[in-house]
Amino acid sequence: MVAYNYTSEQLGDALRGLGYLQNNEPLLEGVKKFKQDYGFGDDAILNDEVRMKVAEIILDLKLYLNLAAELEKPLGRHPQFAHLYGFRTTEAVRQFQKIENLYETGIAVQSLRMKIEEKAKQKLKTIEKAWILVTKQNVNLMSSVEDRKYYDFRPRDWGHGNDKEFKAENLPAEWFARPRNLIVNFEKEEPTWKQLS
Repeated sequence: MVAYNYTSEQLGDALRGLGYLQNNEPLLEGVKKFKQDYGFGDDAILNDEVRMKVAEIILDLKLYLNLAAELEKPLGRHPQFAHLYGFRTTEAVRQFQKIENLYETGIAVQSLRMKIEEKAKQKLKTIEKAWILVTKQNVNLMSSVEDRKYYDFRPRDWGHGNDKEFKAENLPAEWFARPRNLIVNFEKEEPTWKQLS
């Protein structure tokens, strides 16, 4: 399991981005609200369980935003940065709010996160072909070979060391919502295709 660490500033940004911390509030106030919301108790003690839950929510949010917010470039999911709520995440939330004619705050409160997830899952159901593009650096989820629109990407070495072999089992189930997924490997002179079960 990947361990997600936060500096105080990064955790503050994350809790603000998720709607648990106002700009003038101390960090532990946001921790307390978050823990109450997720049934972790009424105290403001920060532990690994809280950090992991914050990271889990942000990881899911980024995946769903990549599908629902019509981003030109998907939000990165490198393990060093995937758990952070930074400028691009804020802008992606604003983009979704703009599409939905909502007030553009860039803050993904729980009700908005649910809406983003719902829209993303609706979009997954309409995808007729989803393709996996494997390059030297990343494994990319694309809408099709023709339009080259990216939904998500991950570093090739995430989850299985520095192996050069791409292993589909290291990708989340959401990537394989449709059975018609293919791997395209453009590292070779001729693209190679492999049907995924």
